[in-house]
Amino acid sequence: MKNIILFSFVLLLLISCAKEVTAPAPDQKKNLTTTELMKEQIKNGDFRYDFIGYVENHQPADRETMRHILALNKRLPLKDKWTNAEENYQVLKAELIKWQNEDVKEEYSRHTQNFALRCLRNYFLNIKNPDSSTEVIFLLNLLIEHNNNDLDVLVDAFMYVEKDLIPSERKRYIDHIKDWHTKHKNTVEEKFENYRTVFETSENEQQKLGYLMAIKRLECLSRSINYTEETITFAGKLD
Repeated sequence: MKNIILFSFVLLLLISCAKEVTAPAPDQKKNLTTTELMKEQIKNGDFRYDFIGYVENHQPADRETMRHILALNKRLPLKDKWTNAEENYQVLKAELIKWQNEDVKEEYSRHTQNFALRCLRNYFLNIKNPDSSTEVIFLLNLLIEHNNNDLDVLVDAFMYVEKDLIPSERKRYIDHIKDWHTKHKNTVEEKFENYRTVFETSENEQQKLGYLMAIKRLECLSRSINYTEETITFAGKLD
């Protein structure tokens, strides 16, 4: 918890060192520069909705594929809102299953993870329906198959279905979470001071903003690490 407080305090100090931006009213946002919008995003970020995925060798999709992905994106749930949820989910699930074919699995890995994360965080993890466990397990298995590293979603999905898991499945999920928990802790410890030093010494406004975003990303990782440690503490699960 001390690390989280330190990260938040340092981040606020760094933001204050950048040009001051007063939080705009909704109707003023359209007049903000890209730089100002990015600073607002830094201030208002929530680690639970900072969806991240792991892709080792990502290749940009062609134009036709991207048009298809963008059309599917419109079917994804928004935070606390999903119109025609059942219909949209079945369309998305059919695509997710199709993307697991070995010929296209790597190409669609980023999109598989993004869709699974958003369906979980924005919908299934928020409803108290016993029938949802089947879909949570389906999506969680996809995330683990693609080596996803979004700790807080992985943890919440695991907690949602733990009672329905057999011991071997439970161990597989815990091992995956433990692995990324360790990797993320190492990343935060290794990169924070370097990013902070470059930010403080750089005279280029865009470069400073880029490193400020990187520091915010590390803060989100730190919060996710802390959330994992607070949530999965029983029975020595992270020992």
